[in-house]
Amino acid sequence: MTEPTPDQIPCLDGLKFISMIWVVSGHQYSITVGGPLTNTKYLMEWADSLYSMFLISGTLSVDTFLTIGGTLMSYGFMKAKYKKVPFNVFLYYFHRYLRLTAPFALVVLVSSTLLVYMGSGPKWPYVKIYFQQNCVDYWWSALLYVQNYVNVSHMCLGQTWYLSIDMQLYIISPLVFLALWKWPKICLPILGLCTLGFMATAFYIAWVNDLTVILSNLYGNATDYSNKYYLLTHTRATPWVIGVILGYYIFKIKQNEIRFRLHKFVALMMWAICLATLLTCVLGGHGTLRGKEYDRMGNSFHIAFVRPVWSIAISWIILACITNYGGPINWILSLPIYQVLNRFTYSIYLTHVTMLYMIIYNKKWPDYFSDLNMAYQFWGTLWFSTGLSFLLVFVTESPMIIIEKMLFVVDASSKVQSGIMSLNIGELGNFEQCISTKGNLSNGETVRGKYCLGHLSMDPEEIQKYTAALGNRIQEQLVLQKKSSAINNLATNNNTMIHGPTWAGCFPDGCSTQDINKIVNQVIESFMFTNITIVFEDMLCQTEKDVHSEFTSDAIFTMYINEVISMMWVVIGHQYSITCGGPVTSTVALMKWADSLHSMFIISGTISVDTFLVIGAFLLTIYFLKEKKKNRPIPIYKFYLQRYLRLTPSLAAMVLISATLLVYLGSGPRWPFVKPYFQDNCVNYWWSTLLYIQNYVNVKNMKFSWLIWIICLAILLTCVLIGHHDLRQVEYDKWKNALYIALVRPAWAIGICWVIYACATDNGAISKLVNSILGYRNFQIMGRFTYAVYLVHVTLMYLISFARKSPIYFSDFEMIQRFWGSLFLSLAL
Repeated sequence: MTEPTPDQIPCLDGLKFISMIWVVSGHQYSITVGGPLTNTKYLMEWADSLYSMFLISGTLSVDTFLTIGGTLMSYGFMKAKYKKVPFNVFLYYFHRYLRLTAPFALVVLVSSTLLVYMGSGPKWPYVKIYFQQNCVDYWWSALLYVQNYVNVSHMCLGQTWYLSIDMQLYIISPLVFLALWKWPKICLPILGLCTLGFMATAFYIAWVNDLTVILSNLYGNATDYSNKYYLLTHTRATPWVIGVILGYYIFKIKQNEIRFRLHKFVALMMWAICLATLLTCVLGGHGTLRGKEYDRMGNSFHIAFVRPVWSIAISWIILACITNYGGPINWILSLPIYQVLNRFTYSIYLTHVTMLYMIIYNKKWPDYFSDLNMAYQFWGTLWFSTGLSFLLVFVTESPMIIIEKMLFVVDASSKVQSGIMSLNIGELGNFEQCISTKGNLSNGETVRGKYCLGHLSMDPEEIQKYTAALGNRIQEQLVLQKKSSAINNLATNNNTMIHGPTWAGCFPDGCSTQDINKIVNQVIESFMFTNITIVFEDMLCQTEKDVHSEFTSDAIFTMYINEVISMMWVVIGHQYSITCGGPVTSTVALMKWADSLHSMFIISGTISVDTFLVIGAFLLTIYFLKEKKKNRPIPIYKFYLQRYLRLTPSLAAMVLISATLLVYLGSGPRWPFVKPYFQDNCVNYWWSTLLYIQNYVNVKNMKFSWLIWIICLAILLTCVLIGHHDLRQVEYDKWKNALYIALVRPAWAIGICWVIYACATDNGAISKLVNSILGYRNFQIMGRFTYAVYLVHVTLMYLISFARKSPIYFSDFEMIQRFWGSLFLSLAL
């Protein structure tokens, strides 16, 4: 994560991620209702409710992306023209195609080859029809970004119709932007007329073809709606054009060519109008558009106006945020965490629909439709897709970024420029571009740009042997320069050397100044310029760390990933144990799984507690020794009070909720268990929980069944799997069980100690690699939520289990999806 610069628009990060959340949740509902359900009648009642409009209107999220896309393209182009960056049309298109197509092509390849072998079930044959065959036959129209007009009924990866619209608009964008830059007074009205023209086109198509806004109407025709309106660029381009206009005005505002000032009351009224507009776009027309008789005028007006109006409201949010009228909304949308999450939104977009269909077609038992179940499955789908996106980003997107970054390194160096015959050789390259360049190598090591400014040393008399004309010109310039007192000291004896001219280079930060001098001058000699040398000095070589002070801390960042991985192990262990205690339709499969070797990875999750104990003792020791070394007193009451206050408020809130509200949050055949297992225990024994003595006092009535702390590394395979065969014998083996209980946890602790020690001391290449993974700094953010996740996840799982009104089919695939749902629903809480 980096601090936003004045040229950036950080609120767009939040808008993009929230829009992607809306996309995934909308697909979660729409695809799930197409699968087997046990309560279809309730589904129809839900579809007619006002609340359902928040999901059905999720298609508006696409218009948010189109608005943001137009804004960024327009603003970026204007900024480049202002800075006089030359426009290279080939690189403009090549960059876009390369960045979009690399991950897209990989997903197409998997869909056309391997996907059909990744599951089974009553509806699994649909995978071959809807995914494999379409991608085998029509992959070319997908990768050429024309499948919203060509082979529309046989799309490869149906959700990628948006990429076709985006690419087609990107292709025509230079013509629009050049006209807007040169003739804004003419171009802006024309863009306004284009907006009206696109709206009129949408109205006409809806009117002529009797299109409906809400497809759940009995008279709605989804095929006509998609093929004649929803998927076409000329009917969906209005938000993009509005974004282009917005991007132009943002550029003017940031250049102080337009002053944007509003009274606070006016800004507040604008926000009220904006939020009311957004809500109207989502809920508007619910009553009339769901009537039993088709309302042609109402549907046509809605189709023509709702997306432009939505785009204008989104434009106000962006404009208000960049002009300091955003208030708390700008703070929320500009949180740094969105920078990390947005790295994966494109890959989530590519994979989540396929993941959803795999889950639906793999089901061997119908689902029970409810909002709680949908929310649960939504989080599972989202973060299951995020897990796949990590792989997709590192396999496709990151290599492309690295290639581009390396090109930027070359581009940031000095080049032979015009005016060299007049000794115009003071080129400085591109300093900011060089030091901001960053990429990751295959071994996980991060390489950054290192800017070095060197001095050229030339002997004109010797150069004349190679280039007489240039040498003569240099001699003429030297005569003029000698007349200047500022450079008289550059003449030495009869051999005049030029030390003033500079040459800049951008190199990997791992190169020393000595290495740079050697390599650069060897290259120069290879061109036969033996009397030209460039001297780089340490003082004039800089990296981003030298220019911008970096965050430093004495903390060992390995701990943050330990917290995250441990909490994941805790949650997935509880997911299996609590789910297996509920109604299951495949008990035989469950028993076979329990006897399998890989089940030990779940059963041995209790070892994560020992990881925490090791790390806790380690951190306390480090803290104590550091304070003593600095001769700082450690007041005993503060030592305990700080710990108690850090842990207790969140725990007390969970105890209070469990003792009062929890019993009213659901219903189901097993819901009565909530009262004795949660409410009564917390009402009667809350004091032992908040005094942290319930592992000795009221043990049978503990608020949580296990005191499972955080922090775990999925190593020490022996501790996880040992004894699988012997400890499962029918006859009880006292010695083996006693030895296992006595030795496995100390052995695990010793292993964890080595991991911490090796990472802290960078002991060898493997340790550096492991530390680069475990010390990934973005896990600091996730680590802040692990304690809260630990407090809520068990309660959440039991609520879902007790509220279940139909049994589930036990499988590892189902458990993994539910694990992600539990983990991140707990994270949201």
